[in-house]
Amino acid sequence: MMDVLFAWLQASSSALWCAGVFVAGAVVGLVLSRVVARRMALAWIGGLVLGVASLGSVWAAEYFEPLPRFVLDTQDIGQVVPAGQGMLGWLADRVHGRKYLVLSFDDGPSNPRTDSAILAILARHHAHAVFFSVCAHAQSAEGRAALRADAAAGDLVEDHSWTHPHLPQESAAALHHEIADSRVFLRQLTGQPVDWFRPPFGQADAAVRAQIRQAGMQEVMWGANSEDSWLRSPAQIQYWSTRQAYNGAILLMHSHATTAAALDATLTDLEGMGYRFVIPSLHPDE
Repeated sequence: MMDVLFAWLQASSSALWCAGVFVAGAVVGLVLSRVVARRMALAWIGGLVLGVASLGSVWAAEYFEPLPRFVLDTQDIGQVVPAGQGMLGWLADRVHGRKYLVLSFDDGPSNPRTDSAILAILARHHAHAVFFSVCAHAQSAEGRAALRADAAAGDLVEDHSWTHPHLPQESAAALHHEIADSRVFLRQLTGQPVDWFRPPFGQADAAVRAQIRQAGMQEVMWGANSEDSWLRSPAQIQYWSTRQAYNGAILLMHSHATTAAALDATLTDLEGMGYRFVIPSLHPDE
């Protein structure tokens, strides 16, 4: 019910929000002041002060309240949830229509032109992303340089296996190579922690998940899909990215040339929908 109310208010003018918060604060202040003072003049003054204070704090939170930290949702590994967000930040997000999205790119590094284009567009939008990387693609000097550039830009370089196989079909020794050896390679290459693993094709069984845990990583999926694994039109990728996005989702994209071609317009659309692009904290107590 509250989400429906907030959605209706966000679709209305900001003046309606101002009036609503002010009136709510004024009514509460009026009731409290009448109970305490039983004088109409003091009651209205108290209500006015509380209304102004409520309005000011909620409105200012857009500019002064820090962005919340996000961690992987324990109930749904395709999305993230805020960690330690206060009531003021929660209310400010809804007043201002502020939403959050994790951008993720699979299968990189690709080629120097595509990799540098994606990184440049992210920088243009002051956005960061999670790059789930295939180690076999990073054996060239260009591939290694691309992943180092991602890490240097403040993005996360995470594990997407060594050769991108169908993991449930692999032997125990092959799983160790695809998962654990990949993590070691990426850590040494970027100097970053590597704590997330996204199984190729989203395929994981009990043996795969056991190997992920033994390697010291968490399995991570996605909640929204750009459909760029099969679409070849930038306009279609843009459409599905914005259609499937929702607050807290991890958006699946790939390090493809068509995705790079769609990325600038896609991020512009998502920003217009109120999204801010975040990368998660790997641990709740960070």
